[in-house]
Amino acid sequence: MRYLNYFQLFAQSAATHPECLAIVDDAREFTYAQMMRESSRTAAWLRQLGLRSGDSLIVFAANRAEHIFLHLACAQIGVVFTPVHASFRAREVGYVLQSSRPKVAFVDAATIDILTEAIQQSDVSPKLVSFDPLLERPEVGSFLDGFPEQQQVTSEDLPSGTPLTILYTSGTTSMPKPVLRSHGADTWSVQNYVRGWNFEAGDRVYVPLSLAWAWGLTVMSMSALASGATLFLDKSFNPVRALAAIEKHRITTFAGSMSMYGMLLDVLQREQFQTSSLKKMFVGGEPRNEAMVAAAEAHFGQRLYEGYALSECFPHLVTSPEHDVNAPVGSLGRRVAPEAQIKLVDPNGVEVGRGEVGQALIKSPGCMTEYLNEPDMTAERLTPEGWLRTGDLLREDENGYFFFAGRSTDMIVRGGANISPLEIEAALLEHPTVKDVAVVGIPDPVKGEQIVALTVLRENEIVSEQTLLAFLEGALARYKVPQRLIILEDIPVAASGKRSRKALRELAIQILQKTEARKHAD
Repeated sequence: MRYLNYFQLFAQSAATHPECLAIVDDAREFTYAQMMRESSRTAAWLRQLGLRSGDSLIVFAANRAEHIFLHLACAQIGVVFTPVHASFRAREVGYVLQSSRPKVAFVDAATIDILTEAIQQSDVSPKLVSFDPLLERPEVGSFLDGFPEQQQVTSEDLPSGTPLTILYTSGTTSMPKPVLRSHGADTWSVQNYVRGWNFEAGDRVYVPLSLAWAWGLTVMSMSALASGATLFLDKSFNPVRALAAIEKHRITTFAGSMSMYGMLLDVLQREQFQTSSLKKMFVGGEPRNEAMVAAAEAHFGQRLYEGYALSECFPHLVTSPEHDVNAPVGSLGRRVAPEAQIKLVDPNGVEVGRGEVGQALIKSPGCMTEYLNEPDMTAERLTPEGWLRTGDLLREDENGYFFFAGRSTDMIVRGGANISPLEIEAALLEHPTVKDVAVVGIPDPVKGEQIVALTVLRENEIVSEQTLLAFLEGALARYKVPQRLIILEDIPVAASGKRSRKALRELAIQILQKTEARKHAD
């Protein structure tokens, strides 16, 4: 049996760079040596609280350095680290409590009431510990109560399959999906992001992405720390605050969703910030907006590098700042490592040839163990041979670069024809007045689904729905032209910074229902 402990990745990094700056969190700074000391003190304290290998804890708070200390402390002693997005409501937190059954819950002043409400509706009652002073809540402990001043904890030898984290990721189910990941999976994942995206000592990595998501926690934060880089944490994403941090701290590395880049560009049209320090920029989480990619690359003078990963299995494909400078436009990259297997199959499970679109099945040492305590959900996504059914449609070119072609669940089926929303979005973005667009399918009693284009216009532009639909009629087959086009001020995104097709479908239905109601009222 193979033994390892995820914590050792960071112990090695600290041994190499002890006096280098590891984490900057608002006004607080921690060197690598201090990060190791804080993590060991935290691990000793968790043991004092009665936590042992196999137990779990949750962290329900905005981004802060304590996330990192607790994550490393849990790894040292075999406790399962469960970060919860600070925007979760009581219903969602209640599901987290039921599935992870934590012995301790860490909160801040903004989340304590939501957690308390969730506990009242649950049979799980973890010990409550707050990062912020809560003098009016004597039943809630303080993070520093009983904290040992100096105590070293030896990291336990753990089988590589030992649970490390539970990540709650959005999906089509009624509740977030509980992705259980192991020491072995996350160790492999961090090592391959360090190599694939060329993280290195001297990088100054800005992370406003939630540490409850794989992208914020593992992909950016832990990969940065495993390479000797400096991590600049922000509590959440705000475009003005992000640009100010990039200027002040001479940030070299930034990652965000397409929507985040759009917000940065909007601010930069009105205000000036110095961003020349940026050398590595990554984008993902949403379909490409070619016009926005071009505008971002022109402004920042850097290519936006992409990748392909899911919380359930990462990394898989990357475009590397070191090796893929001339990768084809729009490429998700090539396989990050030989062990990252991928095959594209048709609806009958038969592999398709290069250049053809197929659903991606993936397998690697970076895959999840299961959806925690959800055997039916796990069986639906994982084959007995360990292949993860992604639901994503990709194609591979002759040089081994992969391209996103949509999600099988996002495909609009109208009159028996499968229609890709990405194709319609790309066509509409070619109109000079259009800044952003999201295309969805909503129920139609005759054709199965009708196509709706939620559209944002460029500043000071005025154009009618009929004009834009006429433009599309000249660019697409008639059956692909939307039946309705709705002009919005912006397209909403979820707390993760990503767009939810499901939420956008519901929004389109609500808007059209209100429009019809007004017509009948008139």
